[in-house]
Amino acid sequence: MEKPRFVFFSSLIIAILYAIFTITIFGLDIAVLAKTNYAGSIAMKSFGKYISYNGIYTAVLVMGIFNIFLVIISVFFGIINKTFFYSLSISGTTLLFLSIPKEAITYKFMICFNYSYYQIAQARACLTFIMVILIGLFHLFLFLNDENLKKNWFKFVKIFIFAISILSLIGLVILNIFLLVNLNTSFTKEINPKNIKMGFFNRTEIELIEDEQFVQDSIYPYRFIGTLNDILKSNDKKLAYSYCSKGGCTFYYWRFLYAEINCDSSSISVYPDCVNAQKLLLL
Repeated sequence: MEKPRFVFFSSLIIAILYAIFTITIFGLDIAVLAKTNYAGSIAMKSFGKYISYNGIYTAVLVMGIFNIFLVIISVFFGIINKTFFYSLSISGTTLLFLSIPKEAITYKFMICFNYSYYQIAQARACLTFIMVILIGLFHLFLFLNDENLKKNWFKFVKIFIFAISILSLIGLVILNIFLLVNLNTSFTKEINPKNIKMGFFNRTEIELIEDEQFVQDSIYPYRFIGTLNDILKSNDKKLAYSYCSKGGCTFYYWRFLYAEINCDSSSISVYPDCVNAQKLLLL
């Protein structure tokens, strides 16, 4: 195979892999952010009160979409159209103004929470290391190609953009090293409605729970009457209120859970009404 043809096909494969890795990492980021938003809204009463995590999710989503679009444009200019200067300019600018900010926001988001999705964060960090190598090779191909630039200052701009891209790639590597080092992997419980149990506690016990001073006793297992998922999936519901706009209407419902308690000696300690009944129906 002739050398020019080999270089072309090699650069084509690298460029395609560059685009694929960009899309894959973006998908992993969105998956982690979406799962964390959902779990946080369930586990933390004040989640989103002071910081708009949905806004952060939206920002990463928008930046990621623009990043993918510009990467594809850069690959088109470099491989198909063979305008290497414009391809390098687009890719280098994208790295500096989209990839680095998106990576910084994602890094901060991922290390701020203890969750069971850390394996995804570790996977995306490792994929980013590979992607950095691919971007470096792609930019080197664009930089070394002998393009007839009409003015000398184009050459200086090309060198400057290449240098900026190298510094940006180093920044990506550093952020992902910090991510792997600072990522908390000690939390192993998955927060979802199926795992969150609902139980019967009086006001004093609730205050002890809120103050983190509640001690589990022998009747603790008898307190639970179901899970949060039982309410979310309950078919017994009634309309609470609705909100309508030009795009349509959104309906909000009250959902109800019916739980049947078998009264025995242990249940009496939790449910005083069991003294005079064989079964209790909680509505």
